[in-house]
Amino acid sequence: MHGNLNLHLRKGDRTRTIHSSIAIEHNSLSLEQVTAIVDGKRILGNLNKIREVKNAYDTYEMMLSLDPCSVKSTRESNLIGARPR
Repeated sequence: MHGNLNLHLRKGDRTRTIHSSIAIEHNSLSLEQVTAIVDGKRILGNLNKIREVKNAYDTYEMMLSLDPCSVKSTRESNLIGARPR
């Protein structure tokens, strides 16, 4: 039970972090829309703004396996943010 609760809390924290990060860059998607995108649901909205959320989520997922001292890892993470979907 506690493992599922922790996983749910971490996913919620990640979703709020993504929402806050993209809001700084003037992405107008709501927290509910970002949550839906992270959950794999389709929403109506600007495709570039939706792509930004997907790329941010993928980058956060990738961060778990990156080496912060590796130039290669840094390049890989930067490429995710710039890729088209």
